Parts: sequence; C-alpha cells; structure tokens
Amino acid sequence: MQHLKTWIDRNVLSGSHMMAAPDLDTLAAVMPGHRRIIEVGCYCGALTRLFTLFGERVWSVDWLIGDDAAGHYSTAEVEAIYRENNAESLASGQLELLKMSSAEGAAELARRGVTADLIWIDAGHEYPDVSADIKNYLLLLAPGGIMCGHDAGAFEGVTQAVDELLPGSLYYPQTVWLWHEGLPALGPECDVRFEMHIVPMRQAMITVGARA
Repeated sequence: MQHLKTWIDRNVLSGSHMMAAPDLDTLAAVMPGHRRIIEVGCYCGALTRLFTLFGERVWSVDWLIGDDAAGHYSTAEVEAIYRENNAESLASGQLELLKMSSAEGAAELARRGVTADLIWIDAGHEYPDVSADIKNYLLLLAPGGIMCGHDAGAFEGVTQAVDELLPGSLYYPQTVWLWHEGLPALGPECDVRFEMHIVPMRQAMITVGARA
C-alpha cells in the first residue's frame, strides 16, 4: 500500500509548472481504471504526467497560446516545457500532442474514431469556450466515461457552462469538477456557492497563466 501524497510527490510533482496539490489528489483518486484519456488544455504538460501514469493512450489538445481570461504566454517556451515534462511518453507514442484549437482537436479525434473514458477540460475559461468544449468533447466520451475539468468557482464562465450543460456535476475543492451520466441533481439547496473565493482564485490563475 502506498501513500497517495508521497506517490504524487515522487511521480508527478517532479515536473515543472504543476497545479495545486489538492486538485492533484482528487484526480489521482479518480484516475484508476481510465485507459484512454483526452486532455483539452495542457499548458506545460505537468498534469499530463499524471494522465500518462494511468492511461494507456493519452491525447493532449492545446494550441499553446492561452486565453484572455487566464492569460497569454509564449508558445515556444510552453511547448518546450511540455515536451521536457513528457519526453518519454511522447517518444513511446503513448502520448500525442495535437497543437491546435479545442474545436479543431475534437474534429480531428472524431475523424480518427477516437473515444476516451476520461476527458479533462481546461482550455478556455470564458463561457462560450467552455460551453463549446463540453459540447464537442461529449461526443467523444465513451459509455460510462467521466468528463471532468478545472477552475470551477475560479472562473464564472467555467461554473456557468458546467452547471448548464452537465447538471449534477460534483465539485471537489479546490477547483475540480466531475460529471458522468446518471449523476443525480440534488436541487438548488445543495448547490455549491463560490462567492467567497472567486476573486482571489481568479487573480491567482491570471498570474500563473501570464507566466512567460
């Protein structure tokens, strides 16, 4: 038996530009059993390391320019870090980077007949972008699969799109959301309220996203 935190520290956090530890703990707990994974929005590919530890086949989709909500960054620098963080998985063919927009990536994967049992959404952070990503990638979710993502509560556009399109989604502090078919919507009295930390989280994400 291995301690989850120690396992993550040794196998994942050795990569640079990693997300917050509580979010990693949540993902590590739900990852086992999911073999085909689509990551929509990969930034520097640190979280990709977690996906490749569990998944037999992983596709990252990102045009590597950022967005207006979370900030823009140097494409060349970010891609270099991504490739350094995931050199072994890229070389083996286990991992593929589709350097294109989310919509283009969904169309390309659909053309190939790719489906996944876990799809991670963390590309655009404004409502139209998140809404489009959910709609496009739901078509690639295998029966019984999980769709999940980042920045619930940190960005109003993310929260709104998830609430509208994926009713019953579960929120895991700090900012991870998760949905699969059949989750019951418990009603408005059980909804999560984010007002207390929307502003500080947004400021933190803008700082990280703007790193060059």
